[in-house]
Amino acid sequence: MHIFTALIFATSFFTLSPTSAYPTGAKRQTERLEGVAVSHYQEGEIDWSGSSFGYVEASAANNFVSPTFNNQLSECEAGGLVCGAYHVAVPALSTGTDQAQYFINNGGNWTAGTEKKLPGGLVIGYDYEATGCFDLDPPELVKWVRDFSDEYHRTTGRYPVLGTSYAWWSTCTNNDATFNTTHALALLGPDTVPGGWGSWSFLQQRQPDTEQGGLFWHADQASLEAFAKGAN
Repeated sequence: MHIFTALIFATSFFTLSPTSAYPTGAKRQTERLEGVAVSHYQEGEIDWSGSSFGYVEASAANNFVSPTFNNQLSECEAGGLVCGAYHVAVPALSTGTDQAQYFINNGGNWTAGTEKKLPGGLVIGYDYEATGCFDLDPPELVKWVRDFSDEYHRTTGRYPVLGTSYAWWSTCTNNDATFNTTHALALLGPDTVPGGWGSWSFLQQRQPDTEQGGLFWHADQASLEAFAKGAN
């Protein structure tokens, strides 16, 4: 199980050429920073060179902690990157509140005041346990994400980055538009921006578990560090 790439969002993010097509339905973003996202699938040496930031898989559901998280996060930080952790949502297994607590207790915490610590990411939309929508209807899934988000915010003072795709979000939440003013979007795949977000904050373009890379921030280094420090 994994991500942000998902980011979660998390599984891993993948290499993306700067000339690749932009998502439709979103403002074209001409300046962007390259980052890397990794998961427990990348057990060997990670190439952090050339990246400005990284997201590392910390946990999934309420029963999995990435065995590579501590080493990968330490490498990211040692390389001087802006670093964060992500959680892979599995709503079929437990509540959003429960999985937020599990994530926070296993590497997903965030504290204000440093420009080198990104808020946690929640990757949702890759379902390995049930049907495409985790056997939940749209109101139930919206509530699940809201519960996760509210618990993360209550504990850390910050809302998580949401990693999802238009295809999943529009189908499984009825394209819910109640998160777009408080949550940065990590758009998974070259896709239409869902849920009323005007544009993506992070972008990744390949399915998880293939290779590292392919994660981008929509603007410059100063704005990334301001976002990490707490300027939403």
